[in-house]
Amino acid sequence: MTLRLKILALQGLVAIAAVGYLVFAWLPDADDNLTRRAAADTERHLDTVVESLIPFLLQGQYASIQENLDAVKARNPEWVALALFNDEGVRIYPVVAGAPTRAETRELQRLARNVVFENAILGRIEVSVDLQPVLAERQAMIWELAWVLAGAFVVALLGMGALLEIVVRRPVVQLGKAASQFAEGNHAVELPRAGGDEIGALTRTFAAMRDSVRDGKAALMHSEARFRDFSESAADWYFEIDANLRFSFMSEQYLKIIGKPAEFFVGRTRQEIGNPGVSDEEWAAHLEDLRAHRPFRNFIHPRTLPNGHVMWMQVSGVPRFDEEGMFLGYRGSGQDITQLKEAEIALQQAISATEHARQRAEAANKSKALFLSSMSHELRTPLNAILGFGQILKMNDLDDRLVPSVEQILSNGEHLLQLITQILDLSQIDSDDVFMEVGDVCPDDVAKSCMAMARPLTMQNAIHLVDRITGGELPCVRGDKTRLIQALSHLVSNGIKYNRHGGRTELSAERRDGVLRFKVSDQGAGISPQKQKQLFEPFSRLGAEGSNVAGTGIGLVLTRKLVERMDGKLGFESREGEGSAFWIDMPLAEPEDATSPAPMGGGRKLVLYVEDSPANADLMKAIFEDIETIELEVAPDAEQAFERIAARKPDMILMDIDLPGMDGREALAVLLTQDHTRDIPVVAVSADAMPQHIRESLDAGFRDYITKPFNLAKTIAVVEQTLSAR
Repeated sequence: MTLRLKILALQGLVAIAAVGYLVFAWLPDADDNLTRRAAADTERHLDTVVESLIPFLLQGQYASIQENLDAVKARNPEWVALALFNDEGVRIYPVVAGAPTRAETRELQRLARNVVFENAILGRIEVSVDLQPVLAERQAMIWELAWVLAGAFVVALLGMGALLEIVVRRPVVQLGKAASQFAEGNHAVELPRAGGDEIGALTRTFAAMRDSVRDGKAALMHSEARFRDFSESAADWYFEIDANLRFSFMSEQYLKIIGKPAEFFVGRTRQEIGNPGVSDEEWAAHLEDLRAHRPFRNFIHPRTLPNGHVMWMQVSGVPRFDEEGMFLGYRGSGQDITQLKEAEIALQQAISATEHARQRAEAANKSKALFLSSMSHELRTPLNAILGFGQILKMNDLDDRLVPSVEQILSNGEHLLQLITQILDLSQIDSDDVFMEVGDVCPDDVAKSCMAMARPLTMQNAIHLVDRITGGELPCVRGDKTRLIQALSHLVSNGIKYNRHGGRTELSAERRDGVLRFKVSDQGAGISPQKQKQLFEPFSRLGAEGSNVAGTGIGLVLTRKLVERMDGKLGFESREGEGSAFWIDMPLAEPEDATSPAPMGGGRKLVLYVEDSPANADLMKAIFEDIETIELEVAPDAEQAFERIAARKPDMILMDIDLPGMDGREALAVLLTQDHTRDIPVVAVSADAMPQHIRESLDAGFRDYITKPFNLAKTIAVVEQTLSAR
């Protein structure tokens, strides 16, 4: 069907629809509206008549009523019957007897109204109305209007058809002819003038497509020429494989590089040419990609050139298909990646060497850690007995001649313990294995601990030690409390040892921007500018080696590293001949409510000490001999400890780690699995002071960790705190 017939058919359908609407919808609806309007008009007219009768009825003017109603009937011929009754139902109009004559063939509308005044009924009027004459006249007017509308619609429909012929059909026909010529290859075909409507948009789109195809054809020709130029001059090379997976094209660059003629490749498959130097698995996977017509990316392989050199190649290809999905072959490219591959091989070798070095370093670190742990244990174990019994001897009444000897034993033992501890701590910090328990630290607690440890030194050197921190209401800092006390105690100790006789050492603190500065000032000889540069070098004592001041030369190095591990900073100021001031800046922290341990309950508490060394066992007995609230029992191994526990349950257990047979950790694991023993607090005791081993022990379930040699005060405090916490 042509476009013209489609337009005519559309016009016919529109005409049929319009006529149907006029006949079946609009005319019936108009007729109903006329009937309703006529009835409404009659009722309104009757209401007006009723209103006009009220004065006459009130005054009894029946003659006037007769005249008015006669006039109403004369003006309204469709009122074929009219009657008025008074309030007693007596008809007062018409006056003559008998009902008015009515045409029985006509359909009359009968209406009745009461004549009411101030809620009093004065009478009643009845009327019979014949609406047919009025309706017939109005219906004639409606039909005339309908014919006028129909005529106007027909004229508009014909005009619309002519307009569609000019505006739609002719441009479409012209556009169709131009499309046919374009399809035949005439890419310069002239198109009809484009208007501002949809057909104009279609024309402009077609024109853009025509121009695009024309430009594309020119670009394609240019691209083909450019590709040929690139193919001949580019460092990469290009190839083409046909549907039978045989090479049909190979660019000159590759032929020159490989030293083969084109006939060596054209007409042959990859399999026929042979494996270029990859593993059998990689070669099989590459051939499978070709047979499955899958694209392949970055197939890397070596090839030996005629001069004997090995060139690494990277080849990629994509399959080609026609419009029906038929496989046509491959097109792809390759490039020389020899430099990149050689760099990658060198990098892999470097990585392998680095990994080997890392493994050796890790092995060395493990060996060092094992050596340090072993040495710490072996050295601390005998020192435990030496220092422990030395402290007990000093606590008892001795012959005055023996007191200096005991003090010399304790002094040298403490110096040896300090040296062992500092070397171990320094090694652990360097290997990033030092244990830090960071939290909020109260300056008062730090100052009290430092003062308690420093007072024996002040008595030896007659130093006046001043504490300006305790009670100063300073904010808490963020750090490891034990390590901060260790660092600050070392500074206080140096401030006493290197002070002049009878001098003054002062511990103070002040709040600065975001930090709290702990400061230790002394009145010693000071440090010359030349020696200040050597201050933080290990084992450098700045000329004090020959003096009577004990030291190792690594304390300041250890202290600075500890402070830096807590995000703090260590610094100093010194003037030769006037003294020195060392300070530690620690980051501030929000203060926390401190809680003190609860006091122990009444009665003696039983403490079981599991220890295989008789010397250590005797030392522990001596430590608690004078403490009436604690009863100490000793078991030489874990098996006998279990028997003691079964016979009498202790309040806490001091468990040596290095026991014969079942060691301390294994014994703890057994205790934690038994219902009657899992609530007993167990504290580890060992000469192993390695932070990693301490952390592992605490994670295993030990409540605390006591290191050998024993510090009597600290050992007693740990036992009392553990018992109080039950």
